[in-house]
Amino acid sequence: MQMLNAVLFGNGGIGRHHLRLLRQNAQVQLCGVIDPANIAVENVKVWKSAEEFWHDVSVGKAPRPDLAFIATPIHTHFAIAQSLLQQGLHVFVEKPIAPNYEQAIQLTQLANHSGKILYVGHSERHNPAFHVFLREFKRGITGQAYRIECNRTGPFPQKQGDFGATIDLAVHDLDALSVVFDNAAPEWVFASTEQRIHATHEDGLNAMLGYAPDVVVQMTVNWLSPRKARYLNVFGHSGMLQCDYYLQTVTFFENLYRRNKPDEYGIGGIEVGATQSFDVPQWEPLAHEHEDFLQKVAQGQSAQQQQALTSACLAVEIANRLIESAQGHCRLEFKK
Repeated sequence: MQMLNAVLFGNGGIGRHHLRLLRQNAQVQLCGVIDPANIAVENVKVWKSAEEFWHDVSVGKAPRPDLAFIATPIHTHFAIAQSLLQQGLHVFVEKPIAPNYEQAIQLTQLANHSGKILYVGHSERHNPAFHVFLREFKRGITGQAYRIECNRTGPFPQKQGDFGATIDLAVHDLDALSVVFDNAAPEWVFASTEQRIHATHEDGLNAMLGYAPDVVVQMTVNWLSPRKARYLNVFGHSGMLQCDYYLQTVTFFENLYRRNKPDEYGIGGIEVGATQSFDVPQWEPLAHEHEDFLQKVAQGQSAQQQQALTSACLAVEIANRLIESAQGHCRLEFKK
């Protein structure tokens, strides 16, 4: 693979990790960093604005990039990604792709029209535990699924973001649900939010989502817990499969209850059975994302890439509807 020139937008919380990985990657030549804080980076050029950067590119003071990484506040994702795609760059944008569904669709259409890769940084897709979980779930270890629990809780961030827990946090789990349900949308959603600490947005989301056929999802997302938890539980007739994103473990808890002829309730009963732990390989999810992005750039647009974009857009659409449900104190039918 030929060396690619890259530029990084944002050197804050997640941006510094992108910076570290880009500096280590032998396939990438880092042109520089664009960040209004203008914090010096050893052996890397820093610009305060995109205008200054593109001026230096135009006069030959900086190489023209082939691709860009966007790790800026959420409200800037759409404008920056739109501009970069229009200039013919491949774009990696941190989740969410944009704060609202209409903008997400616009970016997707622009990427398709330009023929460039638009890659959304949903890091849990690249969590090794999620890979193992998905393998076991797809082979049917749980039996028919009927309930899913998503929990993503932890302490309030030291730096207050520009959006609340629904857009900033819940999109991780909404994207994971899209993978589980093969990009099917829920049939209905119901949500309530909390605002305990955040000055302008919700810092807690409690939601229920209904997926066909008769699967209920319970979602708890907040910045209100002193204990960090990140897990996904899928309950089926044969037991519960748990993916712990934080500890990077995958465990199956068997339902030992068996009956030759199912009763009217379908499940028959619940009885504690054996516990099975699966081996999980070790890798850094963000580094895995970088490798996948560069692979997609080399290979060009594909059906797999389109499915990932569809999922990223759907995550934003559901997040928007959850906020709408919470504001209206009502259940919303999710009609595509």
